Amino acid sequence: MKRKITWYFLILILGTAIAVGGACCIITDRYYKSQIREEMLLELSIIEQDPLLREGDYDQLAEKYAPILNIRMTVVEKSGTVLFDTLEEVDGNHAQRPEIVEAFLEGTGFSERKSDNEDSRQYYAAKDIGNDLVLRISKPQQNADRALRNILLAVVGCCILCAAAAVLLSLRFSKKIVGPLQKLKNHVEKNIEAPRMTIIDSAGFDDEILELAVAYNNLADKVNGQMDEIEKLQSMRSDFVANVSHELKTPLTSIRGFIETLRGGAMEKKDVADRFLKIIDIEAVRLQNLINDILVLSKIEKMEEDPTVAEFSLNALAKEVLDMLTPLAKEKNIQMELSASEEIKMTADESKIRQLLVNLVSNAVRYNKEHGSVTVILKRLPEDRVQIVVNDTGIGMNRDDCERIFERFYCVDKGRSQKNGGTGLGLSIVKHIANLYHGDVGVESTPGEGSTFTVTLHV
Repeated sequence: MKRKITWYFLILILGTAIAVGGACCIITDRYYKSQIREEMLLELSIIEQDPLLREGDYDQLAEKYAPILNIRMTVVEKSGTVLFDTLEEVDGNHAQRPEIVEAFLEGTGFSERKSDNEDSRQYYAAKDIGNDLVLRISKPQQNADRALRNILLAVVGCCILCAAAAVLLSLRFSKKIVGPLQKLKNHVEKNIEAPRMTIIDSAGFDDEILELAVAYNNLADKVNGQMDEIEKLQSMRSDFVANVSHELKTPLTSIRGFIETLRGGAMEKKDVADRFLKIIDIEAVRLQNLINDILVLSKIEKMEEDPTVAEFSLNALAKEVLDMLTPLAKEKNIQMELSASEEIKMTADESKIRQLLVNLVSNAVRYNKEHGSVTVILKRLPEDRVQIVVNDTGIGMNRDDCERIFERFYCVDKGRSQKNGGTGLGLSIVKHIANLYHGDVGVESTPGEGSTFTVTLHV
């Protein structure tokens, strides 16, 4: 009987571990591919908007985006002829590549396979850009393979531990536990294909069986929590893509509208044409700023540590930023002041800290009152921390806005933000830069009196 129980538990526990591990592998693989597909299609949409693509300047286009996005870029005719590729040598006709075929049929295409020109498996995303041309980008599949290998190793380790536990536990179990074990086994098997794991009722379980049931329930809670987190991330990504699409569509619609008006006869009226061209230029700059902010935010979000750090003077950098924004401040007669009790040296990526300061100070100027003031305060804190405080006498905001101001595309006053040239991503970039350096950012504000932004960095 003990031998049967040993084999029973051994098979049951190993089966459960393999099933859960396999499910995790499948979920991870599907989720990673879904994320890669959305990311690559978004990158294609961003590249498609670049004037260099319409001008056919593929070399400049590749030089601009390939290093930032870590991609291979290809332009293919409908006949399959490769017009451009970032690889020096490309063999074969591309007309039958799955992603190319799908792009010409449905507008976009995605596939994964081993590259004929590179000795590795690749993800491919393609988009029909008109004129019988498809723009395709590709990325290596190494990251996904590495993640799956780690999961498989964890599953193997789990199986070994479960086998040892089954042998030891069977020596102490008796006939009375067969019923509870069968109940547990049936519950686990029912949950293998279920979208979410359910909690098992442990009533009537004793000793180790009760502990096993509790452990299973803890695992179910953890897996369900991970699924909730995955769904939340998917929802956030979908919202981000929707917001990006909307924000890109607005200036493009405006530009196209004014161009059509000019073509319809407004070009003959010089004053009207000049005014329309000025608006088109403003919208184009806004579009460019938005794309730049999206690329910066996307790059920072993927970083866990910043590899490009060096020591520099925070005081000198802050003064440089204030000097740069002085013309903007003079337009509203705003006084700007830098306050620091000592010279502060810090080790970080100077360009990222410059962007953080520019975003905070430019906001403080743009949303300030006539004859107002902006004060930048620098402090060195214990435990290798630096604090940057930007105080203004501007329009301020209420508590609800303060809680959401660092969200992507959130604007206290949408009309005022667009008028001032804001993209809605500046403070989100500030937050992610602070997080990159294990810090945080907060705001205190009173409507009509001004705001104080405080950034703390560990550098």
